[in-house]
Amino acid sequence: MGKDIVVSSHYLPHSGGTKFYEIIEIANAGAKRFVEVRRWGKISHALGAGGQIQILEHKSAGAMADSARKQMNAKIKGGYSRQPGKFGFHRYGGSTYNETQVLSLLPDHYSTSAERADIVEKAAIDPSGKVEKSMDNDGFVKPEEEAGPEPDRGEHWGSW
Repeated sequence: MGKDIVVSSHYLPHSGGTKFYEIIEIANAGAKRFVEVRRWGKISHALGAGGQIQILEHKSAGAMADSARKQMNAKIKGGYSRQPGKFGFHRYGGSTYNETQVLSLLPDHYSTSAERADIVEKAAIDPSGKVEKSMDNDGFVKPEEEAGPEPDRGEHWGSW
């Protein structure tokens, strides 16, 4: 699970307050896979529960970024505005993740396992990335902590 996957996310609510649009760019450069996922729908569906999706595969990270930029510009002209999101990938902006982290954040955006499986396949992410370690509140694997040295408690410690 050591692959570095760069994810950029863009959350665009509409000025009318009833709908949203998001674009998530997944660049798995090691596998030469560049996937742009567009999702839109009612604002109540923004947090992982529904909406429609379109998955686009690109030949390079540059082609993916150009496509996302063009789509964002078109949406902004149509009354959407780019804002920081508070869930899933939006919480972190553009970041580098490992496969386990990507798998743990996908459900925040895509409600069905079929949608997630399609994205995982097209981005060449290992779907068997079982989370074997404990996760923190943000869905990231906590680093293993080494036990520190046993403190010197003296010869009479615990003799009460």
